[in-house]
Amino acid sequence: MFQEAQARDPRHDQQWVALVDGNKKQLRLLQEQAKALATDRDVAQKKRKAVDTCASYLRTYQEYLHYDDYLAQGLPIATGVIEGACRYLVKDRMDITGARWGLSGAEAVLRLRSLRVSGHFDEYWSYHEKREQERNHSSKYQNGLPPLKDDNAKSLSPKNRGHLRLVKG
Repeated sequence: MFQEAQARDPRHDQQWVALVDGNKKQLRLLQEQAKALATDRDVAQKKRKAVDTCASYLRTYQEYLHYDDYLAQGLPIATGVIEGACRYLVKDRMDITGARWGLSGAEAVLRLRSLRVSGHFDEYWSYHEKREQERNHSSKYQNGLPPLKDDNAKSLSPKNRGHLRLVKG
């Protein structure tokens, strides 16, 4: 494959990309060529870092990259989707400069973010409000309503008692 690429682009004017399926021999050849191509082209150390990082990744995880076998067995390959979701849900929110997260706070934020992204937030919030009402009022007072100080005053209707609401979208 490298000979074919060399024949098509002898001056290396184009970006070369090699897709492999986890075959160990292919991975080894790719690593060797990637290192040699970066050196042969006098790539500056700063620019070469990405090539070296990629080659290192392939060497480190080589035993797990048997995608050809997995696909032949009919198994789905979804790492990109999972990584994208993690980056969107977790990293974009949790990796904020100066933020300090405890486990319970981080978990709560991630749960709310996932509800919002999945489109289930409104349904969840309605459920949450009902449970709050039960925990804090219905379970503690007769008929679910706290007693009023003035016996002559009318009972507050559920509409006038207030409830939790989304303040910021």
